[in-house]
Amino acid sequence: MAEMILPKSEYDSAINALDNILSQTVESIALTDAVPLLDDVADSNKVFKGKLSVLFVDMRKSTDLTDELKAKKMVKVYRAFIRMIIQGIRYAGGFARQFAGDGIMGVFHDSSDEDSVTRSSQKAVNAARYILTLIDYCLNPSLKKYIPDVAVGCGVGICTGDIMITKVGMRGKEADESSENETGIVWVGSTTNYAKKNCDSGNGRLDLIVSNLMLMMKMNKITGMLIIYINKSSHRFIVKELLPLA
Repeated sequence: MAEMILPKSEYDSAINALDNILSQTVESIALTDAVPLLDDVADSNKVFKGKLSVLFVDMRKSTDLTDELKAKKMVKVYRAFIRMIIQGIRYAGGFARQFAGDGIMGVFHDSSDEDSVTRSSQKAVNAARYILTLIDYCLNPSLKKYIPDVAVGCGVGICTGDIMITKVGMRGKEADESSENETGIVWVGSTTNYAKKNCDSGNGRLDLIVSNLMLMMKMNKITGMLIIYINKSSHRFIVKELLPLA
């Protein structure tokens, strides 16, 4: 077997790309009242910046479930689970923006009408409670009906703060029209990291973990949620509360 080498053309291409990325200054564009789509973000160091709430949802013990079930059954479980998540995010005025296996990220921004402002953090908590309710009252009973002995749980993590939105990846080859652009959006900042960390922190079947929940509740006048402290020093809380059915 011939020894694999790095062609000079590939080396030069990598160095040119790195020089282009690392030599340019980062310029920020203030977010408006809309979350940008992939085509709205330039493939450069020009980024969108603003305050958003990030929500992460991840299925509990999905690896164990995958080991136990056949692949065709897991297709149904994944599709059903993610359908419920997106419905909850949309219902609360958010946008599903990243998919990684059974993990989903949703983003929310402030919105206003003539009389009031709805904070992104309020939307995110509303989405999370909606999601947990759908999992418990809709998804698991349906799974029990079609795939006996299967029930899923999930963690939901939320954090609010400043985020930079940038495009990453590689564009398709200019000489090959069939080559697709392998690009995506990355949400840069500690807010994204803390939302993911919160999602992973709970160990219950249905958990919602929020950074700075008490301050957020005061700002948005949210009441009636059962709250259990998990880490007072870092202002992170776990919420155990489903929405009532109509």
